[in-house]
Amino acid sequence: MNIKKIATLLFLSFYLHGGHGQTKDDQWISLNKKFYFLIEQKDFKQAELAIKDATQLAEEIFGPKHPNVAKNLSCLAWVYDVQGRYELAIETTLRALDIRERSLAPNHPDVVESLWRLASIYHSQHKYEKAKPLYERSLTIEEKSPNRNNRLVSDILNNLGALHTSQQRYAEAELLLQRSLKIRESILGTTSLEVATTSYGLGVVYYATGKYVQAEQQYKRSLAIVETISGKNHPDLIPRLKALETLFRTTNRAIDARRMEQRISLIRSGQTGNRSILRERCISDPKFQPCSD
Repeated sequence: MNIKKIATLLFLSFYLHGGHGQTKDDQWISLNKKFYFLIEQKDFKQAELAIKDATQLAEEIFGPKHPNVAKNLSCLAWVYDVQGRYELAIETTLRALDIRERSLAPNHPDVVESLWRLASIYHSQHKYEKAKPLYERSLTIEEKSPNRNNRLVSDILNNLGALHTSQQRYAEAELLLQRSLKIRESILGTTSLEVATTSYGLGVVYYATGKYVQAEQQYKRSLAIVETISGKNHPDLIPRLKALETLFRTTNRAIDARRMEQRISLIRSGQTGNRSILRERCISDPKFQPCSD
């Protein structure tokens, strides 16, 4: 543990335990700060303890149905999701959503955040029939909002496209992914990881529908972006290389397929535990986004 981390933890610990006669409100704020610090350090176990304490204190200060309690519950659900404790993540997100729907306007950003998070958890568990209406509801609210968050809209469109792909509804998937890609290119540029994710998803759709030229274009675009950002030997390249290998074999390009296979073997042999930035699935994942602050 480096000196900066030790100093920060000592500082937080001092104030969390009543330094300078803190009020409960001050303690709640300090616990939230500690949570975000621990998340930055990827210390999820201690972050879970901090946000649980913050939630309990929020219930005492504000009452059990206050939006600040929902905020802490949403953060706790995020930690559960990161750790793969999906049932707890769903249960906690549902609690946060219930509070927000009762205490906030139907189109409030925090309501959308809970709907989006819940849909993403269901999606990752292949519970598509539960995820789809939540995505659609969050999309409807966000698109009608006077303060529309285009980045969130693109995320929802991307995930709905991936969901339709999983259910072999390729026409719907293609339209949704094209809409997502257009927005992402306009607000994030043409070489962002989000663009790489959607390009890869479009490639999957084009391959499944026999549009091999378009599929190759999207796979190669996605591959080039990830190579530029993460390096030519990063594990996030593997699903893209594998997709190209499969496409090349399908189109009787054995030499090209073999070249992809060799690159995959080389990357796997040199892996040193790098944390994956992108998931093999084509969804935008809230695990890599901080909960509402």
